Amino acid sequence: GGAAVVLTRLDAARLADDEVLAVVRGTAVNNDGRSMSLMAPNPLRQREVITRAYEAAGVDPASVTYVEAHGT
Repeated sequence: GGAAVVLTRLDAARLADDEVLAVVRGTAVNNDGRSMSLMAPNPLRQREVITRAYEAAGVDPASVTYVEAHGT
């Protein structure tokens, strides 16, 4: 078996009459540059990037009931 996730602009998906299963409303990335390694977690910076993602999406964090995320 196999699976794939295809990301495309919403207007292009609608124009192609694709089935839209989800919409990415906002994203954010960061790295504090001071951790022991590139992938070492920093809880303060993780909180900051999550807050920025909520702001970019225009989402009130109190309205979120489920999060699926990579756990560093």
